[in-house]
Amino acid sequence: MTDYLLYDNNGKTVIGVSDKEMSYIDIPYGVTEIANIAFLGCINVESIDIPETVICIGEHAFRDCQKLKYLIIPPGVKEIKEYTFDKCASLEEVIIKSELEVIENAAFNECTSLQSINLPSSCRFIEQFAFCGCNSLRKINLPEGLIEIEKGTFADCNSLVEIDLSNVLHIGRGAFECCRKLESIILPDTFEISLYAFDGCDEIKSIYIKSLDPIGSITMRGGGFFTKNVYKNATLFVPPGTRREYRNHPVFSNFTRIEVFDF
Repeated sequence: MTDYLLYDNNGKTVIGVSDKEMSYIDIPYGVTEIANIAFLGCINVESIDIPETVICIGEHAFRDCQKLKYLIIPPGVKEIKEYTFDKCASLEEVIIKSELEVIENAAFNECTSLQSINLPSSCRFIEQFAFCGCNSLRKINLPEGLIEIEKGTFADCNSLVEIDLSNVLHIGRGAFECCRKLESIILPDTFEISLYAFDGCDEIKSIYIKSLDPIGSITMRGGGFFTKNVYKNATLFVPPGTRREYRNHPVFSNFTRIEVFDF
């Protein structure tokens, strides 16, 4: 076993490291779990090799690893737990090899160098604040099976330009709040949207909504979904034959420009 790593009694779980100043960590084959806070505050580590035998990575496991740039999530890991990569400010790329199902609360919070991430089709839940403050995140492909985006999930992602929510059924409070470069949104035919979902996103230019029945199939909780600038300057694209319904809608009628688009 690698002598700078600390293990539990069975030798299968890494629980910590004896030297937090290391720049490279190699977890040996046969380890199955990385415990909660195992590498918390290893501020100089730039690279960590995780073997394919690992099936569980604990909460806060890599939190505040400020120089960590690159990581591969092995095939057996089904969850990225809360605060796992919180404040990993140099993290640029994460490759997910597993059939990941859940990204928990604030898992990638303030990973300010993360530019893109490809989520597998197996991912069904992204919890609140999971990618909050990822200022460099320009693109994220949401899997078809994802049905809910929770509170503040992508808030303050100031480089995000477009987002396709075609399969999402619920958009939580402030989910994309203050995404200041967001320009284009695609919304599904049936969904629920909560308070301040796109508040502070003044640069939105195009919103595409697939719903044929905006009154019956769109549930709007609270208000402040878009800013006054968006209602004034953005174009709302709706299916053929529905323009009148959107013009008479209590929220969508606030848009100055409503145009027909054949989806």
